Amino acid sequence: DDLFEEQAVIPRLEPGEEVPGAHFVENEQRFDFGNIVPSSYPKGVPERFKIANLQKVPCTVNFAIDTEEAEGVFSVQPSSWVIPSHEHRYVTVYFKPSAMQRYKGRFSATVEDGADTDSSKLEFEVGGQGTMPCITVEQPAEKDDDGNCVVNFGRVQQHKRKDHPIVLKNNGLVPATVLFSLPSSNDFSVNGASSSVELARGESVELNAAFHPQQPHEKEGASCKLKVNVQHNRWDDYTFKLVGQGFYADLTFENLPPREEGGVVVAGADELFFKDLDLAS
Repeated sequence: DDLFEEQAVIPRLEPGEEVPGAHFVENEQRFDFGNIVPSSYPKGVPERFKIANLQKVPCTVNFAIDTEEAEGVFSVQPSSWVIPSHEHRYVTVYFKPSAMQRYKGRFSATVEDGADTDSSKLEFEVGGQGTMPCITVEQPAEKDDDGNCVVNFGRVQQHKRKDHPIVLKNNGLVPATVLFSLPSSNDFSVNGASSSVELARGESVELNAAFHPQQPHEKEGASCKLKVNVQHNRWDDYTFKLVGQGFYADLTFENLPPREEGGVVVAGADELFFKDLDLAS
């Protein structure tokens, strides 16, 4: 249909099916702006509809949005067009959500003094979803009393290294840009935490946090905080507290072979097991 020449036109949607971006669903007679982040469109999201006059005489068409939503959520410009015979004009409908909720209204285009009721009025539902980008922390699961996500490396020998993953996932409805801030540290690093990373809907990212102490620490150990924020959502922020204790040892054993029982490794990193010895031999 030429009415929606700039948008997708879909005959029907199956239960649970979602379509990204603006689209018109024919069997529901519904135009959907899709999922919109309010702060990304301070003036609202515009979508143009093509209105054509197929008659032999000019006509005046009036446009309106009937809605119970707050003023300014839906608007239409211009409010009317005088369209010459066999020509067309574009009307723009704006969607400006202010909260994370579903909005709806009804668009109408009415021909003044139209004699044919079937062709003198066009109506269909308009709607959209206000949303915000957001992420969830898949790893680590531990949190301290202040709500910080804790990455605990334990005790690590001086000049050695221990790694832990930090896994973030976009469980929201729109892509999310994740911003990172990590102070300079000789003992901690986080590979993959560049200045920002964009996650598509349902996408995850794994950061590699590492503790590599350059000197022994006192009992309280060392710590560093990684701050994570989501662009366009000031409420979705996380602090990761990286903690560990570096120690020095005069003598260490490395690469001790593991011991297995029934195919399961049961020996720890600080244990060395010998095979049974027949004393009678």
